[in-house]
Amino acid sequence: MMDPVETSACPAPRRSKKREAILASARTLFCQEGFVSTSMDAIAAHAQVSKATVYAHFSSKQHLFCEVVSHVTDAYIKLSEDLLDAPLREGLTTIALRFLEMVTKPESVTIYRTLINQGQDFPEMVEAFRDAGPRRIIPAIAHYFRVQSERGRLKIADPLLMATIFLHTVKGEGQGRALGTCISNYPDRVIIDELVTMILTTYAPDRPQADPARQAIST
Repeated sequence: MMDPVETSACPAPRRSKKREAILASARTLFCQEGFVSTSMDAIAAHAQVSKATVYAHFSSKQHLFCEVVSHVTDAYIKLSEDLLDAPLREGLTTIALRFLEMVTKPESVTIYRTLINQGQDFPEMVEAFRDAGPRRIIPAIAHYFRVQSERGRLKIADPLLMATIFLHTVKGEGQGRALGTCISNYPDRVIIDELVTMILTTYAPDRPQADPARQAIST
């Protein structure tokens, strides 16, 4: 089973056609207008429901933004048993490619631009993003590394740190390319293949640790 992930800003959803319509409208308006300029009144009007109906499903704009981001991340964080059982190179490559696809979607890039442009003035938006994104995705991938270590396929002292390094490395070039800020000429797949090779070599179960005294930074 996947480790539990704290998502306090995103209560368990109640599925309904109106709820899905509200989410679709919020996703459209957040991407078009940004977090600040999108009001709950505008979302209600776009979804053709009352403002009271919006608040019946979502307690605040922060909660609604969190759910919009969760819609992007939900499919990614569900690691199947087949993926856990797959050969390591195949599993790590699949995880990396899926994550890269997620963070380079036009919707994801637009949300990220909104965070960059408005996050400093609206910390509640950043907090909602953290709850729906990194605080769910990083523990999910740490679970993968933890399982592989428990099975003796890798030797990783700190799965959470490894997940953080892995995801940031994958995201860096790909997202930078999507944002137009990347200066690297290396294709994304070349970077992913090299990263996977480094992990398989450095954390092979029969390889002596470079620093046996190193303690895990987090549990």
